[in-house]
Amino acid sequence: KILTHDSDTVFVFDWYNEILSHVGLKAIDKVESAYCFRIWDGLSTIEIKQQDSKLVGAVTYMVQQYKDKKEGRIYYRTYLLSDKTTEGIYRLINKYKLTELPTHRKISNWESGFDGITYITEFCDSRSYAFKTYWTPTYYKDEI
Repeated sequence: KILTHDSDTVFVFDWYNEILSHVGLKAIDKVESAYCFRIWDGLSTIEIKQQDSKLVGAVTYMVQQYKDKKEGRIYYRTYLLSDKTTEGIYRLINKYKLTELPTHRKISNWESGFDGITYITEFCDSRSYAFKTYWTPTYYKDEI
């Protein structure tokens, strides 16, 4: 699969790949599906993907242990979503065209930071994949 030109692959991408290895998820470019969408908030991810011509949804919650200011083990649990919830999320993704949002680097006056919440969206189809980040969108709610 080919990375889309508007994807963001800097610092967050490395962190994300580290997390994936601990929570039982494949990197988006390795997902074998005609459609897969994920959204992350740092502590959880929602995944909607096509599996055998059916939409399947799951949410994964995670927490990382810290001891003496050092990162430790990541604990996680994944729950399957009901068909109704999965379909509802899929409709919202399409209604708000979430797969077409530009990454924050392509949005005028949007900056990066290390505090707050960085949201990540991922999307893949059979040919390409996208990885986009959005640092603390609530900070920009009155500017966009």
